[in-house]
Amino acid sequence: MHAIICGSRDHLLAIKNRQSIFTALDRMHEYEPIISIRVGSEKGVDAIAKLWGDSKGIPVAVIDANWTLFNRGAGPRRNNAMAAYFGADSCIFFPGGPGTASMETKAIAFQLRRYYFEYKDSGFQLKQIDP
Repeated sequence: MHAIICGSRDHLLAIKNRQSIFTALDRMHEYEPIISIRVGSEKGVDAIAKLWGDSKGIPVAVIDANWTLFNRGAGPRRNNAMAAYFGADSCIFFPGGPGTASMETKAIAFQLRRYYFEYKDSGFQLKQIDP
């Protein structure tokens, strides 16, 4: 799979849950091999996903939003571009906020396969897969 990985931008929360995110991505990779990764920034879950991909030798593309030019519209524009133009066929969601919700909207619009993780019993568990 060519996956967009997204979730909370809270870096401290992501660092605290780094091993749990790594474990969840390891299980996902066993279920369906991840060939390449796209992330939206280098904060929070995106940063941990980049570290995981780098540790596995999986190519990771960081697609930055142009906050200077587009202000608050930068994130949704970037999410649209990741879903439409960067060859992703899947999106892996960890719990997040408005940016994650925006990415979900784009993933649905572009008919990407969606995998949802939730935090349960001191680790992330795959909650749902949507075609």
